[in-house]
Amino acid sequence: MSVKLEFAELESKLIHISDRICKDETYLCPLCKQEVIARKGTKRRHHFSHKPDSECSANEETLLHFNAKNYLAYCVSSNYKLDDITFNIPTDLLDESIQKVLNILGIRYYPLSLDKLNSFYYFYKAKTEQRVDNFIADVLVNCVEHRVVHPYGYYDSSVGYDVKEIDHGKFVFEMKVTHDMGEEKRNSLLKSRIPFIEAVPEQTDNGFTYWVTSLSRLLAMDDTKNNLVQFLSILFKDELIQVGKQMYDHVREKELMKNAIEHAIDNVDGLNLRDYISREQFNSINTLTAQAYKSEVKRISTLHSMRYKTSQQGANFISVNEHWSWSRGDNILYDLIKKLQEQQYDVEVLIGGYNETTKDRVVGFQIRLPDKHLYGEQLKRVIKAGLMDLLNEIDVNTEKNTP
Repeated sequence: MSVKLEFAELESKLIHISDRICKDETYLCPLCKQEVIARKGTKRRHHFSHKPDSECSANEETLLHFNAKNYLAYCVSSNYKLDDITFNIPTDLLDESIQKVLNILGIRYYPLSLDKLNSFYYFYKAKTEQRVDNFIADVLVNCVEHRVVHPYGYYDSSVGYDVKEIDHGKFVFEMKVTHDMGEEKRNSLLKSRIPFIEAVPEQTDNGFTYWVTSLSRLLAMDDTKNNLVQFLSILFKDELIQVGKQMYDHVREKELMKNAIEHAIDNVDGLNLRDYISREQFNSINTLTAQAYKSEVKRISTLHSMRYKTSQQGANFISVNEHWSWSRGDNILYDLIKKLQEQQYDVEVLIGGYNETTKDRVVGFQIRLPDKHLYGEQLKRVIKAGLMDLLNEIDVNTEKNTP
C-alpha cells in the first residue's frame, strides 16, 4: 500500500515535507521505519512516499491522526502558516449572543485562525503525546510571553533592554479521528483550567483545517464577541430595550436607540463582511443540501475532485476526493432539482438524445443561480432595510406615546 506522509524521520527527528530535503540522506517512515522518498513535484501535494514494495500497515485513520497532530505542533513551534490554519467552530458551541448574530447571516461555523489563538495565548513550543495529569495530550503547547522590559521604564539606547519570559500555562489540542477525548479527560482539563480544543482534522491541498467538536472557554472568543456585538447587536431590539430600561428612562431609551440605529445606517456601506465571514462560509450562505433518500450524514468535507474510475471487477463508478464512491446518483440529482424548485430557482429541462437512439430524452438541466459576487451588497441592503424599518417603528411608537 502507498502511504502518503507529511513527515519523515531523519536521525530520530521529524522532518516536514516543506523543510529542506537532502538527496544524500535516508528518510524513514515514522510509523513503520521503512525508507520513504520525498515527492515535491508541481502537480500533486508534496509528501513522503513509500517505495513500491513497502509493507507499511498504517491505515488512513492512523495516518490522518499522526499527520494532523504533528503538523499542528510543527506550525506552532516554527511559527509556520499560523494564519492559514483554521478551527471551524459550530455556532451552537459559541456564546448565545454570538450565535444570534451568526444565525441571522446563515453561518453554521465560525472560523478561528491559529494566529488569532496565538495572539491571546502566546504559543511558544508544542510537542505531541505529552502527559497532562493522568492523560496523554495529542498536542501540548507551552504558552510563554516574551516581553521587552526597559530598566528605567522607558527606552534608553545606552542601557538597552531585557526580555522577560512570562509563563501563561498550557494549551491542549486533541484530534478526533476514531474516537473523542472522553468526558474524563475533558473534565480533568476543565478542572485544571487548561484551555483546549478538540477537532476533526481534514487534510487539504494547503495543509490541514480542523472542525471543532468541543472546546473550553477561549479568550479569543471574548474578543470576537466584542467585535461582532459592537456593530450587529443593534439588530436585536429586545436586548437593547432591556439594557436601556436598566439605565435610562423611557424617553432617553428611545433617543439612544434611534441615534445608534442612525449611526449604524451611515456605516453599513463601509462594513466589510469578510472581516466576520470566511470565504467558505460566505459562499455557504443560503446553503442547499441534496441527499440520498434515507441516508445518514456523518460529516461534511470540501469537494476537491470528482472523476470516473473503473473497479477491479470492471465496473465504472464515480470517485469523490480520491477516497469515497458516489452511490445513488439519480436519487441525489432528483433531491437537488426538487429542492431548487421548492426554493423558486428557475430550472429548465434539456431535451435531446444519444447517437444510438432517436427518441427524445431528458439529457440535463439548466439552472439559473444568483451571482455569488453580489451576496455582500445584497446582505448590506438587507441590513440597511431592516435598520430603516426599526427606525421607522421607533418614530411611529414615539408619536403614539406623545401626549
